[in-house]
Amino acid sequence: MRKFLLILILVLITLPLFAKDMLVEIDVHNRNNFKTIYRGKFDIVDRQGTVFTLYIKDKQLDELKSLGFSPKVLIPDIQKYTAEGIKRGARIDTSLTGHYHTYAQTVVIMDSIANANSSICKLDTIGYSVNGRLILAMKISDNPNKKEDEAEVRIVGCHHGNEWPSSEIPLYLIAYLTEKYGTDSYITDLVDNREIWIMPIFNPDGHEAQTRHNANDIDLNRNYGYMWTADGGDTKAYGQPETEAMYKWSQRENFTLGLSYHTYHPAVNYVWNYTPNRAADSTMIYQYAQIYGDSTTAHGDSYWVTEGYDWYQTTGDLNDYSYGIDGVDDVTIELCHEFMPDSTELDSTWHINRGAMLATINKAGQGIHGYVIDSVTGDTIKESVINITEIDWPVFSDRETGDYFRDLLPGTYTVEAWANGYREKTIPGVQVYSDSGTKLDISLAPDTTADYYAFKLVEADIDNASTPVINAHTSWALGKPDGKYVPLNNNGQIVLDMGQNTPILGNFTVFEGDDGTSNETYKVYASNTFNGPWTFIADGSGTETFSISGSGLSSARYIKIKDSGSNASSGSTAGFDLDAIENIKTNGPIAIILKDSLDDTGGDGKLDAGESASLYLMLKNVGTDTLKNCTAILTTNSAYISIFDSTCNYGYIAAGDSTYGNDYYTISASDSTPSQYEINFSLIVTGESYTDTLIYSLTTGGHSDYLVLDLDPDHSSGPVIDSILKALNYNGSYTTTFDSTVFPNYSSIFVCTGIYSNNAHIDNTEGNALHNYLVNDSGRLYIEGGDVWYYDPSQGYYDFCPDFGINATSDGNSDLATIGGITGTFTAGMSFSYSGENSWIDHIDPTGGGFVIFDNSSPAYNCGIANDAGIYKTVGVSFEFGGLTDGSNNSTKSALADSIMHFFLGNTGLRNNTAYSLANGKELFNVKNHFSNKLNILFVSPITSGAKLKIYNVTGRKMLSKDLNIRKGINKFSLNTKLHTGVYFIYLKSNNKEFK
Repeated sequence: MRKFLLILILVLITLPLFAKDMLVEIDVHNRNNFKTIYRGKFDIVDRQGTVFTLYIKDKQLDELKSLGFSPKVLIPDIQKYTAEGIKRGARIDTSLTGHYHTYAQTVVIMDSIANANSSICKLDTIGYSVNGRLILAMKISDNPNKKEDEAEVRIVGCHHGNEWPSSEIPLYLIAYLTEKYGTDSYITDLVDNREIWIMPIFNPDGHEAQTRHNANDIDLNRNYGYMWTADGGDTKAYGQPETEAMYKWSQRENFTLGLSYHTYHPAVNYVWNYTPNRAADSTMIYQYAQIYGDSTTAHGDSYWVTEGYDWYQTTGDLNDYSYGIDGVDDVTIELCHEFMPDSTELDSTWHINRGAMLATINKAGQGIHGYVIDSVTGDTIKESVINITEIDWPVFSDRETGDYFRDLLPGTYTVEAWANGYREKTIPGVQVYSDSGTKLDISLAPDTTADYYAFKLVEADIDNASTPVINAHTSWALGKPDGKYVPLNNNGQIVLDMGQNTPILGNFTVFEGDDGTSNETYKVYASNTFNGPWTFIADGSGTETFSISGSGLSSARYIKIKDSGSNASSGSTAGFDLDAIENIKTNGPIAIILKDSLDDTGGDGKLDAGESASLYLMLKNVGTDTLKNCTAILTTNSAYISIFDSTCNYGYIAAGDSTYGNDYYTISASDSTPSQYEINFSLIVTGESYTDTLIYSLTTGGHSDYLVLDLDPDHSSGPVIDSILKALNYNGSYTTTFDSTVFPNYSSIFVCTGIYSNNAHIDNTEGNALHNYLVNDSGRLYIEGGDVWYYDPSQGYYDFCPDFGINATSDGNSDLATIGGITGTFTAGMSFSYSGENSWIDHIDPTGGGFVIFDNSSPAYNCGIANDAGIYKTVGVSFEFGGLTDGSNNSTKSALADSIMHFFLGNTGLRNNTAYSLANGKELFNVKNHFSNKLNILFVSPITSGAKLKIYNVTGRKMLSKDLNIRKGINKFSLNTKLHTGVYFIYLKSNNKEFK
């Protein structure tokens, strides 16, 4: 829930055994202490005056006390309290009324309704949860498989998984609309003239686990990119698969109005939530909210109507995102007088809300609507901006159809419209009537001389919890420079979409607004994905022109401007002031590399050491004129790469077209080429009156020695480990992003989770991915963290102890002192004093094949366990590597890192020289290695033919695949395998005969 109190969960299922959560109440005594609570990462339940109700972990009780508060415990063990609620006899089934439904039952119901009402229903998957569950939405309209010129309404339930009523009321609406269509004229008219999207469960993992957060322990309703501040626990906005899916869905569907359902304290909560300033559409927003509230009063309850900030402040929620980014009036509806009432009360809750929901759907059609059209071609314009002069808050045309909707109160308005590549247009005297839509198609004349500008906001993180009264009219950063600007606040940032069809191809200018302080400083980044990864372009000061040339990007759709944090300005215009971003258009042809394809001899799409490949590069002309007689030459300065065929002819490429040309480039990698190594190329493109050099890079295949996966919010160890391993000449990478698809590329992985309260948690999906890396890829895995062994598994996070040979005995305390190595292990003779974070350090003992490698001196307990399981190896510690203080002899972090790598990797290569014989006694092939990286194979063949050589490890994973050309008689091959110590199976197929 957004306004949240956990009371009872009435479901007949078995609850997991989590550590205790608590409900407490504190009096902060004055408003000056509000910021302490807002920034304390506590889940706020309610606020009445200076009294806050908080949902906390049991560990946070001491934290509140240390802040000077006197928490009053309302519910000492929410899990126990919830379990007692199960005994009240709630019934779960797939009938539609008066019962709570599990996620699986909800899916069945939605699928059944969609199949039974296919003429008005379309069930769509908009994304997947962390654990891979479908996020489903039902479209209800008279032509559900077609996008029409109709207002789109979005109704979302269950951002917080334990708020089951919030998923039931949207489910009631689906049933009601489909049951009444064709028999009730009002419902039929709504369905025929609206596109109604209903999503009962947005957080399916949380719903299944009955937890507020998603499976990554992130509050999804604090994870959106408008005034995001990390209060929900994530390290970036849109950082979860659920919120990323919501963003993409909302960009595709172009909603008009929205309702978001939660539970506790019946209320109609409208924007803004982050600031006391009123929204540009505040009159309409309040009236629509009041209509909802009045309807609940008329139907048996009286929901409190309030602006969110007047209740308590939140940042990064769906309401503020919807209005701030998309111009959608989205309202939070808090249901019920308690967190989870008896299921028999659901019918009455539906009755109270039904009329209000229908009234909201109806109001979505009040205002102006139509298409934005190219006056020359008659085509619709997919990326246009529609603004009302009297309000000054834009909406946008649909990215697929070019239609738009702008909700308005009755009155007379001046309409402005613009799009990149077109002349602006102003239409005065447009009349809007109550409960009806004014049709207004807008024709824009093309303008080939105009430059392009940022057309839509993606993200604005302006940290308004500290300065909530900052002037943040964020839409003022859109369009051409006009003297209106957005202050970014100190260290704030903003991300802008330059347009799918008008990306930056060369130069662009950042315009500074005039707040009285000139030449304020900032950093500029670019990307072709809305949430990164980001390429740093340059530092900036004041109004300045930049170029993406030399950045490695041939185009850039998204630009991020981040305040430097060193500007002296403060108050309502703090930080760099952004007026506009101008994309300086270049006429003529412009070539970019659109796609690549690698056809290598191993057949895995990766260039390995000692391998040759055909490289195909697709060029696209994103300019305004045809690129004539185009040829390209591929070059590289890499000593590892040879290019045998460097030229490709691309012919004529019309504006907007793309082609692979009539040839490919032939390249090969030397035997000494490192694994997972980035090779940079230059592609020199020439044509008639055209020359450009494009940057292209590829990463070689094979295994790198290590990957540092730094999940620790404080990054206390990750950069240290990476720096030391590189200094020791190990080849590897550092990342803060969990991407299991790259795990097989690394011989070892170092995972850093941190120490409470600055720590990350590894959920079951991530844990299973690391487990699979161990058992399927013969992995080597190091994990460090104060809570990862004992406390986190008790909270429902992944339990690594069985894989690591660890028996976690207690949650520990703040008692790390001197950490000593263990005689007879690879840490023998080591001793470190510890200066890192030191809270709740898990105590661990060995079990199974685990053995102790570190212990704490006083109090005496084990804090490091290693395990050699045969097919994989692990090291698990409960301290931070970065907190170790170097001593003398081998008591250094460098010596420890090298010792871990020697334990992990040992000598590389195959140990045995094995000869295999044919039935007649002749030697078929002989394998020699002698602990080197070379695998020498002697093979006797009765004929000349092609052959396929494959090498598998003991788990069945393919480690190498190569095509060989063999001749009759003796064949000798020398391969650079870089295999680790172990037993391998060699498979050779020649002339339809197979040998192993």
